[in-house]
Amino acid sequence: MSEATATGITDTPISAPVTCLTLNPAIDVTIYLDSLATGSVNRAQSSQMIAGGKGVNVAATLAAGGVKTAVTGILGADNADFFNRFFAARGIDNHFIEQAGRHAAILNWFARAIRPILTCPAWPPARR
Repeated sequence: MSEATATGITDTPISAPVTCLTLNPAIDVTIYLDSLATGSVNRAQSSQMIAGGKGVNVAATLAAGGVKTAVTGILGADNADFFNRFFAARGIDNHFIEQAGRHAAILNWFARAIRPILTCPAWPPARR
């Protein structure tokens, strides 16, 4: 990661042909269930955490396809290491500027067999 100057602009020029500006990076947490039942204990079978956000996702996809890619934006220092490891593992040039704070974790639930959680009346309602 580049060092920020007093003006907040990185001192190392970005040399990648594609640069993804990510204004709202997040940690995507996916939890896998066999089923989801209301009023019951639902046990996770497994889970996965991955760096996300539109710009991060685009950069990761391009890097996986062999395109030299950079990311930039503002990154919360409290969980920046998670993102830094993600970028390094994929060969993505990291030009984020760190500031105090942390980024949100977004929860995604996937179940193999989902029981209806909400029963809705037929639409449109029958005429009387």
